Amino acid sequence: MIGNQSQIFFPSPDTRKKVALEVEIELRKHYQPGKYPYKTTGGKIIKFLFNQYNSKLLDSIVGCLDKDCLAFILYQYELSGIMSDLFKKNKLSKTDKENWLHEGGLYRQTCDYLCDIFASHSETESLNNDWFSRLDRVWALARMAIKISTIDNQEYMIFNSESDVIIHPPNQETFFGIENPSEDKIFCIQNIQNRSRVNIELRSQYLEGPSKEHDFIVHQEILEKAFEDSFEIKYSHYSYFLTSLHESVSPITSFKKIPAISHKQLKTLAEESGFRDSEITAFLRLASLSKKDFEKNPRQIWNSRQTNRVSKKPFIEFTFKNEKWLLWSNKKLNEYFILFDLDISFQSLLPEFRSKPLEKLLSQINRANGKWFEETCIKMLRSIGIHGSSVKSKLGLDCTISVPDFIGEIDFLGIDTNNKSIVVFEFKMTNTGYEPKGHRKELSDFIYSKKSYRKTFLRKVNWVENNFDSIKPILSQKYDVKDLNNTLYFTFLTHYASIAPCFMEDIPCPTAYEFVDGYIKNQNVWPYSIGIKSISK
Repeated sequence: MIGNQSQIFFPSPDTRKKVALEVEIELRKHYQPGKYPYKTTGGKIIKFLFNQYNSKLLDSIVGCLDKDCLAFILYQYELSGIMSDLFKKNKLSKTDKENWLHEGGLYRQTCDYLCDIFASHSETESLNNDWFSRLDRVWALARMAIKISTIDNQEYMIFNSESDVIIHPPNQETFFGIENPSEDKIFCIQNIQNRSRVNIELRSQYLEGPSKEHDFIVHQEILEKAFEDSFEIKYSHYSYFLTSLHESVSPITSFKKIPAISHKQLKTLAEESGFRDSEITAFLRLASLSKKDFEKNPRQIWNSRQTNRVSKKPFIEFTFKNEKWLLWSNKKLNEYFILFDLDISFQSLLPEFRSKPLEKLLSQINRANGKWFEETCIKMLRSIGIHGSSVKSKLGLDCTISVPDFIGEIDFLGIDTNNKSIVVFEFKMTNTGYEPKGHRKELSDFIYSKKSYRKTFLRKVNWVENNFDSIKPILSQKYDVKDLNNTLYFTFLTHYASIAPCFMEDIPCPTAYEFVDGYIKNQNVWPYSIGIKSISK
């Protein structure tokens, strides 16, 4: 149990110990106590552990394939959603906040995975409530399968398999563990969820108006016709189905209240609203998770790009008494609305939603969002006394300084009027989520690729440094600030909390809202120990 949500289900300690012992016995048949490098044997041990937990889970869940059990799991997601909301609003006690920080994501992923497995079976039957006595074991196994797969993802996707897997001697509190040389980086990664929570609060404090990436009206205006041409359903009609089903739900006070609708009822709803049969078919194909989604593409936990997941298709289709039904969590549907907008804004829609007509329009939306973020950052910086603008090819009233092509456009070059210093900013409106595969892409984009953001930005910073004596009087005149000093400040600014600063030691990478807040709290002084150059005369 975590917090005040007394109905949150959690496997008993005895059950968790029992399933751990079963797996430990199998592990010791193949591996001796000791330290195993992840790049060689250690990775194989983790995969062995995952296969043990997952195979036992798939065998055990057969005794839980009941529509009430599925409703119960979805109800747990509803309760966990309440906990997550309280966490984001900072309304949990210190103890509950710490517990949810470490357990919340794992709990919700466990709910998701169990829903995916139910959808892959499609048909449910009545088990006369016997499912409840079996769910304790099923949940304990699913939780560990998720936990092990997360370890594997982090090691492979983020830490480049630098860690060691430790198999402890028998009769210890735990029988295996991970020894990672980058404990500070692990803490930084684990803190991203907390940073994201704080960033929501800071956005509401410093951002005027809603975030551009969630502008449903603009998305509808741009995508309406192309959506219909591609999928035989208008964008507005697809949204109508989602909204209607969401708003039709009464307060969910128990798993018996989890919403469900039969295909027959959905068809009646659509006909009453004047929609075509082809639109119903399109909606079900795009938004519901059914057995068909798993026939050619079995669910793999570690593959965050898979489309056959309840987080990507929020309505679970199942057959009960020869009739097809959709079952869903309204909290999950809320998240789907948000994620669908983000997928549109960041051009990361599922393959089912991709088409050539849409790609051009999504690129248009993405560019508009980037432009909005740049304008937002410049406005916020101006409010704290940092004035500047983008520099494309020329600098100065008489275009006295040319920016070489290999340097490219500088997002923001200006003056911190409070400290009489020159500043350079790079704006990045990126969003890769919380999963390791997204983190790996972000690290590649920011740090490791040949044309990484870091290399590109440092090239711009170095150009400003090398031309400092020429740039200094131009900015001094432009912003009417005399006696500029010889300090150059530089940083990335992002819209969402990024993993990049956990691995980038020479350039700060806060969100724009973290930067403004830190600058103000530091009494209008640069709030970081890095991103500073003292220019020698």
